[in-house]
Amino acid sequence: MKKKIRNLVIITATAGLLYTHGMDLIMTCFALGYYAYKGFPQEVYLDVAFQDNVFFDTYDVDVYIDDEKIDTIPHGKYYTDMLFDLRKGTHMISFRKVGDLSVSGNYAFDVKGETTFKCMIHARHSDILVDQVQVFDSLVGNAIKMVDTEGMYLADARRSLWSQGFVNVTSAADDDYILDENNWIVVSQNVEAEKVYDKNTAIILQCEHIRR
Repeated sequence: MKKKIRNLVIITATAGLLYTHGMDLIMTCFALGYYAYKGFPQEVYLDVAFQDNVFFDTYDVDVYIDDEKIDTIPHGKYYTDMLFDLRKGTHMISFRKVGDLSVSGNYAFDVKGETTFKCMIHARHSDILVDQVQVFDSLVGNAIKMVDTEGMYLADARRSLWSQGFVNVTSAADDDYILDENNWIVVSQNVEAEKVYDKNTAIILQCEHIRR
């Protein structure tokens, strides 16, 4: 009798183990089939520079991917984020005024694998300008050599730094507001040229107004 009970316990335990491993195998096959159909999730790095308005249209912006809100960007601040669940294909990034979804700007981009999406946005009264878009088919590295911007027009300096990969660039002037960046010259920068920095390093360009 004891032998029969022992055999029954062994059979039950074995059946339980087989069932558990069988369910694991089924779930694994299901996941592989799903990813084969949908594609594996890809890493996508976002770099967004939000240009600062001094007087008007100083609102914050919500950022969406395929109509799903992922975060809010305070006005004039730079924004970076790593997304881990975007699949290969075309996706829509949208920037929408907080509290008024009718004021927005959109851009469609393709994800083929690991991707870096960079852009500048500018808040305006009726829409949000999405400008200077760059899409890289890789995760752009953080180590970037700083350029010398002294003597450059501020607008040109900002474009140069952005094209290099720096995303946290601000400007400053003594006792004055910078309205037209084409009328200002960079006289100094807070980080040394030709050295390597992280792309999120805070770069401050000190400027002087050019009288024309």
